[in-house]
Amino acid sequence: MDIWHENRLWTANFPLSRNMIQLNGRMNIIKLNNGDLLIHSPSELTENLKHSLTTLGVVRYIVSPNNRNHMFLSDWWITFPDAYFFAPPDLAQQRPDLRFDGILNSAQGTPWQNELLQTPLRSHDSHTEIVFCDPHSRTLLLGDTLTWLNHTHHLPTFLYALLNGCYFSPNMPKYRQLSVTDHQRLRESIVEIAQWPFERILLSHGSVIHQHGKEHFLNAFAWLLNGKLLPIPSK
Repeated sequence: MDIWHENRLWTANFPLSRNMIQLNGRMNIIKLNNGDLLIHSPSELTENLKHSLTTLGVVRYIVSPNNRNHMFLSDWWITFPDAYFFAPPDLAQQRPDLRFDGILNSAQGTPWQNELLQTPLRSHDSHTEIVFCDPHSRTLLLGDTLTWLNHTHHLPTFLYALLNGCYFSPNMPKYRQLSVTDHQRLRESIVEIAQWPFERILLSHGSVIHQHGKEHFLNAFAWLLNGKLLPIPSK
């Protein structure tokens, strides 16, 4: 696992392919103030990962940020029966075989409401992603909202990244931009997120944005903001 903030934030990377595209994946682990672990975008649950988690704390909350990050949930549900599972509304409907303890929207009413920021980013009628921010580590956590495949040497993946505008810089893939059905609601979400205190962005797929996170985030949505960049909020 990689550590991004001492005793607070870690990531675990894992191989992941979709339709011959090597996206790879990234799971995030946040240790809350009381020592409980929150798992964001759960990965394949290997024996090595289970051992590493036991050294960090107790897995208390398992969060799937969208309806695409769910392929490994069954193993987590079996392995951590005392954990609480949270998902956006469309995933809860998509996986009736699993018991979800909470439906994600804003941070209000969640066990972590005084520590983490969160908001739904609605880009499509059938797809809502919940975006998180940890002010303590100044980190934004994204699922599939942005992708940045700038280190790939795999030809199909390189072509995918080039055609979808997510090779040279982090971006919402072009095919997803074309599927947006409510530009106004998405724009409102982007403006809200831009006010949050973050410098780093952890993507589920692709390279980490180590610094100047707000600039990268707003640049990725210039197409949505009528081609005009919003002023970068003060840090």
